[in-house]
Amino acid sequence: MWSSFSGSVKKYIKTLNEINSIRGLRYFGPSQMSLFKLIIHSFSIIAVFKNQVFFRSALMIIVLAFLNTYLGNLSIILQIFIIIFNFIIFIVSKRELEKELINSHNNLNDSKSITH
Repeated sequence: MWSSFSGSVKKYIKTLNEINSIRGLRYFGPSQMSLFKLIIHSFSIIAVFKNQVFFRSALMIIVLAFLNTYLGNLSIILQIFIIIFNFIIFIVSKRELEKELINSHNNLNDSKSITH
């Protein structure tokens, strides 16, 4: 849960109300996140749903195996891409260690109490 809070909220809260908002322009400087870190962040959000991803990927691989006579080598290439995608998600999901969750409060520099 702590690796991707937004993905966990979407997964475990069934009655989630959404608020539409307009995203404004960036006012100052370039993005602080590199493209590589942005990709890892995206995979960590997908990793919250890894069981669903693995199940649907297995179904896609089976369907592509049946369509192999029609698609030829494209079917094999797509199956390889699906396997690589699932392997990356599996690796990223291994970042979620329980020990790091328990010790995550040590990463705080400062904490403030917010009251109503």
